[in-house]
Amino acid sequence: MKEKALEKLVEWMKPLAIPAGRYRSREYDYILPLQPYGKGKRRNAIAKSLTKYNVLTDGVKYFPNVLPVNELHTYANHLNSSQILCYNFFGKLLSINEYSERKIRINPEMRNWLDRYLPAIPKLSGDAICEFEAVVNPKEGTSFDFIAYDCNTEIRFEIKFTEDGFGKTKKDSKSKSGISHHQKYTDLYQPLLNKSTVVRNPDTVNDFFCNYQLFRNVIIGNRPGTNREIYNVFMYPSWNTKCAREFENFTKNYVVDKSRILSLEWDKVVPQEMKGF
Repeated sequence: MKEKALEKLVEWMKPLAIPAGRYRSREYDYILPLQPYGKGKRRNAIAKSLTKYNVLTDGVKYFPNVLPVNELHTYANHLNSSQILCYNFFGKLLSINEYSERKIRINPEMRNWLDRYLPAIPKLSGDAICEFEAVVNPKEGTSFDFIAYDCNTEIRFEIKFTEDGFGKTKKDSKSKSGISHHQKYTDLYQPLLNKSTVVRNPDTVNDFFCNYQLFRNVIIGNRPGTNREIYNVFMYPSWNTKCAREFENFTKNYVVDKSRILSLEWDKVVPQEMKGF
């Protein structure tokens, strides 16, 4: 099914007559080409490509004031990028435009979608804020793909598309901050696990790293100075059986409060009016 998803992306690109982009010396029709760029400038090249080719669906355009250039993923010029999928989908619901800001006030369409597909989560107020690539714990550093929150409730989304499951890591590998993941586990994640009322401690450190992204997202607590009820939502296509299986195993083996961790299948939550998506 992953191959069929990529074929659909190629079909979407064909009428646009965009040159194929390159990945590891090969050309792919679902990848946007990048102009030559210097060291540390790849994200700038991706932003220019997203702006130039305007390939997103349903009238959505890339606006760096909404999704900053420095937050673009390394392969955000690949149209199977889960970041671009997330931006396209929620950007459409929020009707983003050139006047939109980093923190976007929720609109009726977004609230209605949340009420319809996540009815177990308390309804957000009309003053709620939405944000792409949001860091809620600067010390820990994780960016959530998309969040929506008001004074009482915060909903955090993790988006998957063609990925081969959720993120994993090894305890001896280095994190972005340069310290080993094992040290980060000792200093940050173990205390968060001990305090969590949503998941239990894994049996071994290796169990944690085998479910790294799932554990990490769930145990990160409130932003400094806030006390919201936090819900984590993991979204993936129904055909991505690897993501589905990992999520089910995680919730079965480690989650003690299943009301706070939910999953949605992309196939079932796209509004009918989003024809292009």
